Amino acid sequence: MARSRLYLRRAYGFILNQARPDGSICVTNLPTYNTSLSMMALLTANNPQYDPVLRKARGFLIGVQRDFGEPGKLDTPFDGGFGYGLPSDKTSDMSNTLLALEAIYHSKRLVTDSSLAGAKDLNWEAAIHFLQSCQNLPSHNKEPWASDDAKKQRRFHL
Repeated sequence: MARSRLYLRRAYGFILNQARPDGSICVTNLPTYNTSLSMMALLTANNPQYDPVLRKARGFLIGVQRDFGEPGKLDTPFDGGFGYGLPSDKTSDMSNTLLALEAIYHSKRLVTDSSLAGAKDLNWEAAIHFLQSCQNLPSHNKEPWASDDAKKQRRFHL
């Protein structure tokens, strides 16, 4: 039991040592992916000492939610999702979006404190827009490729 606690302390220490001033938690790359997974690990510890790092990481993720096209307008199918967390990201993807949404959702307790009133939250409407844009449902996805036609749908399935 003591050995497993030692391993956990080392693992959490490693994660905490990768925290960057911008809030990301990564060694060299994939900041959205690595920050999201690191947040989930730190959240499972349920240790209040990790909260400052978690708050900054949450802020980092919220800050890298993508908004292509006209700012503040859901005018591209990639708006509201997450890419790798780099300024050069040209699209959003489902993997990074899923991980970021989970980390942001499960860390919401960190911003319920009244002293953090006014802290920027995720644009959940935009996140829903991105997820709907990934679906082949014309009722939710206005892109020309979305179709109720079974013959057209089949070509998108592996």
